[in-house]
Amino acid sequence: MGTRARSGGGHSNGTDEHTMVQYLQEAMARVGLDWEHGPNVSAGPNSADSHYESTAASSRPIRNGDFVLIDIWAKLKDDPTAVWYDITWTGVVGREPTEREHLIFNTVRDARDASIKVVQDAFAANQPIAGWQADDASRNLIRKAGFGEWFTHRTGHNIGTVLHGNGANLDNLETHDERLILPNTCFSVEPGLYFPGRASDPNAFGIRSEVDMIARRGKAAVTGRIQTELVRI
Repeated sequence: MGTRARSGGGHSNGTDEHTMVQYLQEAMARVGLDWEHGPNVSAGPNSADSHYESTAASSRPIRNGDFVLIDIWAKLKDDPTAVWYDITWTGVVGREPTEREHLIFNTVRDARDASIKVVQDAFAANQPIAGWQADDASRNLIRKAGFGEWFTHRTGHNIGTVLHGNGANLDNLETHDERLILPNTCFSVEPGLYFPGRASDPNAFGIRSEVDMIARRGKAAVTGRIQTELVRI
């Protein structure tokens, strides 16, 4: 994903959440990827539900002016050793982001980067770091920005040959995960802020920014591209 994408015309071409899910599934299948379910395409206030999944019956049209969240995960098909890749990007359709959308995205982005940095610093110094400490790096920044009550899930989860692996999670909310982040493990970093409301409310949206990291002895790094601003679709 980049900072600007071409739109198929929004609502005028009949675009909706479920249609986009099918489009992404077909694209992943063409390049030899597999997935458990999803991906997740959430438009407008549906993006404020961190567990939202569209169906053919409930799918919301995607219109010009909408805020859109896409959470996508996949791995190489027919390879039992393949590790999952799990990312979330956000953007707006046919317009520039509002001041509030900029504020929320920048807060989430900076929280994500705070967790990335604390993990990278720990591995570079060969210092132990537990999952709860990496979570706190994101959570404390969001709390200081005044949005703590809208960050309603852990910062990240372990990833392996199953999407939610058995290693340390970045979590000091759902659990206090004292397990250390170990070398040769992978995990997501995905803080988010969610503001529910009616479809007519322009402030009803949610932003999650998700990357994956792999930790090696002496070094931890993000795998893949990192979103730095909202996508214009």
